[in-house]
Amino acid sequence: MEPRDELGDLDREPRPFRGAPAPLFERLVKLCERSREPLRAYDASGAIESIRSELSRILNTRRPFRRDFTFENRFSTVDYGIPDFSHASPASATDRQELGALLVRAIESFEPRLSAVRVELEEHATNKRAVVGYLYGHVMIRMVSEPVCFPLELSTNGGHSAVQPPVEST
Repeated sequence: MEPRDELGDLDREPRPFRGAPAPLFERLVKLCERSREPLRAYDASGAIESIRSELSRILNTRRPFRRDFTFENRFSTVDYGIPDFSHASPASATDRQELGALLVRAIESFEPRLSAVRVELEEHATNKRAVVGYLYGHVMIRMVSEPVCFPLELSTNGGHSAVQPPVEST
């Protein structure tokens, strides 16, 4: 075995890569699948899909409501997800703003690949027990912060929360 400094074909500088690093859990799952190539990074579309999947997990995981919760408290792993919001009225602008703030806080805590997260919610046109809206943020892809916009639909009667594939942000 040759010492590292005697190998002429090794790059000494860090090399930028086209994509985004894969989260540890997804790398471990890929290892368990016994794939030929280890998963180290996603291309741009793979990174966005990975983020969308994680957002869906966050928004569909319910955690207990904590009476001592304030927005200054730090979330920990036992706080993963969002509390039940079935008491919220989609017709109430105040309830929609509070729900949006709660979603932003959970996403900022558990999806570090997104920055400058913002959620806008409004009443669903046909379902009076649901809200729809958009989740805006920025993701680092190819060493550039790129905007991303995910359409959302959340049911206030304990149903499923849907995070759609991204649309062109405006």
